[in-house]
Amino acid sequence: MVDVSQLNTEEQSPNSIPNFSSEQLQQIVQALSALNRRPFGNSDNNINVAALITTQTKPKTYDEAVGNPLWQQAMNDEIGALERNHTWSLVPLPPGHKAIGYRWVYKINHNSDGSVERYKARLVAKGYTQVEGVDYKETFSPTA
Repeated sequence: MVDVSQLNTEEQSPNSIPNFSSEQLQQIVQALSALNRRPFGNSDNNINVAALITTQTKPKTYDEAVGNPLWQQAMNDEIGALERNHTWSLVPLPPGHKAIGYRWVYKINHNSDGSVERYKARLVAKGYTQVEGVDYKETFSPTA
């Protein structure tokens, strides 16, 4: 079984994704498979595997995310989707108006077995800075 205390993750920052060796990854997969075959219990093995799963944290800022290739790919995928869907078009900023700020929001999607399905990044506008009648005239919200 996997023993978290034997994994070498001390050199990493608390918000980085641990770099496990192929042997450690194999042990994690075996431990997760074993958990799926056993009734849930409070054994040390269950606690160790749960601790491994929770070591992956999402970044809170762009600076934290940009250093990780997984988050870089997630951000590139989001920009690509926005361009493919023609979500926006670049236009000159009208005189007397301020640009609306934005931020990245990060999320880790998991499969039902606890494994990582994908790293998801969303670019969102800080819409709370907008003024009705100045920045927009009407809103549209599709309903079912």
